[in-house]
Amino acid sequence: MGNNACCESPSNLNNKIQEKPENKHRETVPQENYQPQQRQNQSQSQTKQTHIKTLEEKITPTPNPEEQLIEEPIAPQNKGPTSLGSSVKNSDNTGERISQVSSLKNKKSKGTQFSKAKINKFQMVRSINAHDKIIVCMIELSNKLIATGSYDNTIKIWNISNEYMEKEIPEEGKVFSLLEFEENVILSAIDKTPDDIQEISQIKQKDIVIHCFDLKNSSVKSVFELTGHQLRVNCLVKCDDKFFASCSNDCNIIIWDYHFRKEANILQGHHDCVLCMIRLNDGKLCSGGADMLIKIWDWEKGDCVANLNGNTHYVKCLCQLSNGYIISGSHDNLIKIWDDTYQPLDDLIGHTRSVRSICQIGTTNYIASGSFDHTIKIWNLDTNKCVQTLTEHGSSIINVIFHSDGYLVSCSNDKTIKVWK
Repeated sequence: MGNNACCESPSNLNNKIQEKPENKHRETVPQENYQPQQRQNQSQSQTKQTHIKTLEEKITPTPNPEEQLIEEPIAPQNKGPTSLGSSVKNSDNTGERISQVSSLKNKKSKGTQFSKAKINKFQMVRSINAHDKIIVCMIELSNKLIATGSYDNTIKIWNISNEYMEKEIPEEGKVFSLLEFEENVILSAIDKTPDDIQEISQIKQKDIVIHCFDLKNSSVKSVFELTGHQLRVNCLVKCDDKFFASCSNDCNIIIWDYHFRKEANILQGHHDCVLCMIRLNDGKLCSGGADMLIKIWDWEKGDCVANLNGNTHYVKCLCQLSNGYIISGSHDNLIKIWDDTYQPLDDLIGHTRSVRSICQIGTTNYIASGSFDHTIKIWNLDTNKCVQTLTEHGSSIINVIFHSDGYLVSCSNDKTIKVWK
């Protein structure tokens, strides 16, 4: 089961959110003086016990689509689950509410304009049989190598130009997220929970771990590990040179002090699993969740500054374009475009199952999207039309990234990495 329980209970945190003190977040502090806060051990323990109890009481037997990666259940076309809508609409969310607007489709960007480069059709140039089980995460490192994490409890470092595996790091559990915090140093979020876990109460916090590895070290031992989340960590994002963030199925985002190796703050506001997160060009964090919300965070203050409403199902992936626009992909099969003031512009319609990953192709007005419909689609944002569909993967697409050497790189439940030029 592997820690899927939180998303089995949409809207299961309403009581928990309301019980939180409104003044929990840190006051504004200049970044250079930003120091981690110490929390009382007794208070921390009581909060976590209450949280686990709340989750147990609210759990329902619905399968979690985010956990069933190999063949995810088909979502209703452009229609969200009835169990989510009412509670989210009536919730008192922190931050400014942004309503759905349909009259902005032709609005021009106020930010950096796209390059005028035209792209030719992509062709697959190589396919790498990368892992024994499905690949869950993939990133490009600063040295242009690719790092992948898998259900087979390994991290692998690849040179995609010659299909050579540079390094393999055995992990203690399934690898759900990777982050290069500094050159040759990567962070790995793993879940050591046994597959036969049936109840949230059986999940141990020590099984939800963030490891740090020094790739220059010949040893494959982690430099340090962090624990704090109660359920699976879905994404790791670098905030600045001192801090990084993790989001989880426990509905929280934790800000970590990388140098002091400890928790610095918790961002609370999502009412269900936080499934994806990115750092925006202005330094804020942007998160998407199973509560169908996209939230913008001033992570230094600990404040949610905006909510982007309009999705009808789980928000599974996020990307910010070079002009400041935000692109989101959802379990309702849609890709949504939000302008640089967080207003909705348009929907890209074409995928027939969940959209799991999105990336911009350089600084052009083209994006690539990977879906559980086994395809990668290339979109022209001038026309909002799909200009090419890549069908060579044999299963659901999990990640698609644009490599600095001009390649499109994808990974899939078919356990392969494919390179497109």
